[in-house]
Amino acid sequence: MSQFEAVQEAPLPALMRLALAPYDALIELDLIRGHVRAFRCPSEKFIFPDEEGSLDETFHFILSYMVHPEDREAFLSANESNTLLRRLADAETPNELRTRFRTRLRSGGWCWVEETLVSGVENGVPEGIVYVFVTDIEDEVHPELAKHRASPALRSVVTGLLMMKEFFSRGRELVCEHPEGWCLIAIDLEHFKLFNDWYGREQGDLLLAEVGARLLFAEDASGGLAGYFGQDDFTLMIPYGEETIAELFESIHALIVQHGTSVGFMPAFGIALTEPGIAIEDLYDRAALAAHRAKESYHARIRLFNRAMYEKADRDYRILADFQKAIAEHELFIMFQPQCHIRTRRVVGAELLVRWRKADGEMVPPGLFVPVLEEYGFVTDLDKYVWEEVCAWQKKWIDSGHTPLPKSSISTKKPFARRRATASATMSLST
Repeated sequence: MSQFEAVQEAPLPALMRLALAPYDALIELDLIRGHVRAFRCPSEKFIFPDEEGSLDETFHFILSYMVHPEDREAFLSANESNTLLRRLADAETPNELRTRFRTRLRSGGWCWVEETLVSGVENGVPEGIVYVFVTDIEDEVHPELAKHRASPALRSVVTGLLMMKEFFSRGRELVCEHPEGWCLIAIDLEHFKLFNDWYGREQGDLLLAEVGARLLFAEDASGGLAGYFGQDDFTLMIPYGEETIAELFESIHALIVQHGTSVGFMPAFGIALTEPGIAIEDLYDRAALAAHRAKESYHARIRLFNRAMYEKADRDYRILADFQKAIAEHELFIMFQPQCHIRTRRVVGAELLVRWRKADGEMVPPGLFVPVLEEYGFVTDLDKYVWEEVCAWQKKWIDSGHTPLPKSSISTKKPFARRRATASATMSLST
């Protein structure tokens, strides 16, 4: 089957393992710049300050207003920024720390959460950065209350499918019953937020319900198990069969086409095969990684988990770690490609090209590092660096007595986060 790609296994870096696992909030701590950024924090559930801000101010707010008074000492001990990297390095699992505390809910109550802090280049985290994953563990801490809280919400109101915790609970039994010959499929409806923006939330919910109904049919037909993990993430555990999976893919794609769109919102399927001794959570991690890779191409939207995916992730994380160092040590530099007036032959402007030369003299091609920055959301860091370098050069140009041509400008040729082989800009200058 042409849409499938073969797979093997290798250890997941901690960052990717946690990113693929269920969590409620993801926060980045930049200990070098003293900056904090929230990539994901459900505002309808938790109280949290601005998405970006000062590390000290945010820490003070969280400690004072979000952490239960009885847990503040433990929280402070675990998150004190001045010693955080040292304590992470000395942790039982190097560069990975966990702590539990109660945090304030927007509803006014308290909820037990587990906070996992991850650092270290070997885990895919740039130097000086700590990622914080926050997971709701209220049901684990108070299992005697979990049944009463969860019973009305075992299934999604919108899709009719099992929610994550119940899916994993029932999935454990299914994995034991079928250690071979079955598979778990992670299904991602790409750009679903954009679908909601274009067609409205009502149409978005209708599409989710239609996909849920299709997966329930597959569940009943195979004796399998279907789940909905929120937003645009579905999962299905069924006997493995390429034709069955291809038909399921086409049926879900057809549902999207009915709403008047196609390529931009195609589903992505990631598949992991069952094997003796594997946990349902690990099986889902594999499938989710394969689904992530499936989104890289519109021609192969069904991907089977394999080692090559880990190898690419390892290369990407090395580039990301080296890129942070390149920013700090100014290994990135700007080259000017003159633009001449065809009649007067005077230089009237220049195209600026970003190049990367490491300390040892090795050149890193833009075609290698720019796509990685785009994929993982770090291309805006490159944008900021380029603008700062260009503006500094422009100031020196003016201070040296040169006068820019009228209406001098600096403008990207492509929108932020959309560059490909080169990062470039255009600016006017005089000679």
